[in-house]
This record gives sequence, structure tokens and C-alpha cells, in this order.
Amino acid sequence: MRLFDRESWAEVAQSLRRHRVRTLLTAFGVAWGMFMLVVMLAFGRGLQAGVLGTLGDYTANSVWIWPGRTNLAHAGHGPGRRVSIDIEDLEPLSRLEGLVALSPRTDPPRPDRRITARRGSHHGSFRLSGEDFDLIRMRPLALDEGRLLNPRDIAKQRKVAALGAQVHEQLFDDHESAVGETIEVSGIEFTIIGVYHARQRGGEEQQDSTIIIPWTTLAHSFGPRDRVGSVALLAEPGSNPELLANEARRLLARRHQVHPDDDMAYEMWSSYRDTRRFLDLFRAIEVLIWIVGGFTLFAGAMGVGNVTLISVRERTREIGVRKALGATTGAIVTQVVLEAMTLTLIAGYLGMVVGVGLIDVVGGLLAAMPADQRPAGLAPPVVDPMTAGLGLAVLCVVGLVASAMPAKAAAAVEPALALQTE
Repeated sequence: MRLFDRESWAEVAQSLRRHRVRTLLTAFGVAWGMFMLVVMLAFGRGLQAGVLGTLGDYTANSVWIWPGRTNLAHAGHGPGRRVSIDIEDLEPLSRLEGLVALSPRTDPPRPDRRITARRGSHHGSFRLSGEDFDLIRMRPLALDEGRLLNPRDIAKQRKVAALGAQVHEQLFDDHESAVGETIEVSGIEFTIIGVYHARQRGGEEQQDSTIIIPWTTLAHSFGPRDRVGSVALLAEPGSNPELLANEARRLLARRHQVHPDDDMAYEMWSSYRDTRRFLDLFRAIEVLIWIVGGFTLFAGAMGVGNVTLISVRERTREIGVRKALGATTGAIVTQVVLEAMTLTLIAGYLGMVVGVGLIDVVGGLLAAMPADQRPAGLAPPVVDPMTAGLGLAVLCVVGLVASAMPAKAAAAVEPALALQTE
């Protein structure tokens, strides 16, 4: 119950004030260790978010498959044959186990996939992409106004379009609303239903200069009508989308008489592999930060232990008098541990507060910067409350370890010999 004893806390304060310079220097070592741990972890998380953001605006559990050329002879067909993904392939693909959504995509037959769009006196050359209504789940986009595609647009082959931010900027005047207006794309009029921009920096320039229309409309108006350019598969959360993609490739290989070991016929891409690689890397970095920060805290706490041990030796006569007057060994040990833990926790808490304050200032500055001016691969650092709490818990353990030696020295004092100490 010494935690609630006013005299015990008065004694702790007196002991810490007795050598102010020594106490402040020791406290600085502990505070610095806690400050470095919090700051390094926060900037590590900011770096992780920034690097993962540069991978592009694709969800980690999605994968893209597109047709290429065969590399192996099979079923009477020689290598080098160009294969396709037909519209008839979409229904069996949609029945794959573990598939959440399937999104076909078509492109104009032109090699550069660019078209000319006009609105009055404004015109420009842009990318045209035929997408499905599930596009938003595969590649999250941010809407500036209006909406993106819906199932009725796809089913009815509507001549509607969503403009990327750069397209809107070139075809419309500043602050002019585009929704409900019409543009002419290769001689065909499309009604604008929305304006969007890429939420992440990975594919921002290419995506923002794209006009999105229903894939069924693009196939019907520009051809070819019987096949799609690629399909995007969305796997169940937490699963490996590449396993789902391999199943889809095997299904397509069977339907198009492709050798089952021919990996070049149907190619695939997913951010999953890069994402997992970076996550493993940053997990290792976080472990390293905890090791370095833990040793820094331990070094600071050892300084507390050394200072407390010196204090115990300076107070040998005082401890001897206490024991001679009836103070128990437990009371002496508790008082020494209380002094060491108080210095450790106060210093650690101050270091954490300063670290959090610095992170808030830096995070605010980074968040206020335009995305194109922000340092590449660095997002605003974030302090995880659980991490801060864990840091304080580690500090408590280190403080107990640091106070063990001084407490043992205090408990070993013999009253008779202590009273003879000068």
C-alpha cells in the first residue's frame, strides 16, 4: 500500500531532487529512448503506407488476365498462335471457386488505344477503356462528381462515359460541371455521367487521361463483338488471388486448346506479390526497430539503475537506521523500486509525448502538401495507440529490471555495519 502513502511519495521526490543534474541526465536517456522508439515506428508505418501506395491504385486481392501468344504446340496447333478471351468464357469463369467478382475489359482495336474526343471547340487525344460496373471494386477511384458505371449501363449498352480528371480539364472550362453534357468520341455521342481521378499515385497519369465507357458498348460500337481484351478477378479477402488466376488460366487453356503448361498464352499481373514482398520487408524493419528501440530503452533504464544504486550506497546509514527502527526488508525494497520506476516512467512518458507531438506536426505538414509535391514513397507518419501502450509496457519491464540490483543492494544492508559507515 506504499503507492498510496503520501510520505513514500514525498521521499521519492526528495530523493530525486537531491541530485538534480544527475536525475535530469538520467531521465533524458530514458526519454530519448522512448522518443526514438515512437518516432521510428511512426515513420516506419508512414514509409510502409507510402511505398504500398506507389504500387498503384489496384486492390491487393485482384488479378488481371489477358491473352497473348502460345509458346508450346498443342492439339495440332503450333507455337506462336494468338489466343483470345471470348465473351462465352465469362460465364464459366464467373463460377470459379473463391471468386468474388469478375470484371471484363475491352479496348479499341487501334494499337495505341487512343481516340479523339471533342466537345465544341475543345478536343484532345485520350485513352478509351471499356469497363464493367465492378471496376470500382478492382481499382478504387475517387469521384469528383456524378457516378461511375452501373449494371444497367452494361446490360443496355448505354452510350455513357466517365471522364478522368485530365480529360475533364481539357474538354471543359474551369469549375464547369460535366455531368449531363455530351462529348463526341470517334463520331459517336456519349452522355457524361461522372468525373473521377485516381486515388493513388501509381497509375494516376494514365488513369486520369482515360475515358471509361461500358465494355459492352465499346465492343458493339468499335469491335470486336465476340471477345474481351482482359478480365479482372477479385478474390476473397485474405486469399491469394494468383491461385485463383491460375485456375482461370487453366480453364481458358482447356477451352482454347492451349497446352496446360504454356504460361505465355494467358498472362497475368497482380499487385499481390509486390504487396506481400513489401509487407514482409516492413515487418522485418518493424522488428528491427523494436530491437534497436528496446536496447535503447534498456540502456536508459540501466542508467536509472546505476543512479539508484549510487543513491542506495550514499544512503547506507539512513537505510541502516530504518532497519534498526523496524523497517522490513520488503519496505526497503519497495521504496527503492518505487523511486526507480517513478523516474523511468515519468521520463518515458515525457519522451513519448514529445515524440507524438513531433509526429503530429510532421504528419500535418505532409497531409497539407499537394500529393505531387509530397516526398515519393512517404505518407504522413501515424502513431498506433497499441504501439505506444506496448512501448510503455516494455518500459515498465525494463524499469523493474533496472531496479532489481539497487533493491538487492538495499535489502543486503546490515544495520550494525551501516551505522558504522561514514
